[in-house]
Amino acid sequence: MIRRPFSARFPATHRRKGELTFFPEKIWAHLILNRGHTDLKENVYHWLIPYWKTLTSEERDLSEEKLCEFVNNKTPKIHTIREGDGYRKGMKFAPYVWSGRPYNSLQIVFAPELTVEKTTPIVVDKFAVRIITADTGTLSGSQTLELVKNDGIDNLKDFQSWFTKGLAGNIVYF
Repeated sequence: MIRRPFSARFPATHRRKGELTFFPEKIWAHLILNRGHTDLKENVYHWLIPYWKTLTSEERDLSEEKLCEFVNNKTPKIHTIREGDGYRKGMKFAPYVWSGRPYNSLQIVFAPELTVEKTTPIVVDKFAVRIITADTGTLSGSQTLELVKNDGIDNLKDFQSWFTKGLAGNIVYF
């Protein structure tokens, strides 16, 4: 099975270095809201408990609280932005987070395999808040904010801090 990493914490280069991203919780919000995984005890907790074991007790409580918040506010992560073109429609992959330092710790799969629903080429300009997609061309301000939210990032400032070098790749919808 192909595995793909998601960051549990903001990277060292980000302005929010070390804080939780809540990407696993936001992906689960998507699975609950849009994919029919509604049995929390059977599905969600089964998958998230190994991830939660890597968190402090305060972070775990916050994680559970945030999961409910993302479901109730309908703010899931419905796609990821990846460099290059290594994703195709129909491709399946297991999402994981690292249990500690990336590449120096165990991989924890936190959800059932995801299927790529579609991909859209994207260019993120490192010099300006300008995002160009093959579908719509240069995104307007409101389209950019929607893209940022759907990628699981809370605001434009955090998005800019994540993509400081720019990017040419794909929006991968799952």
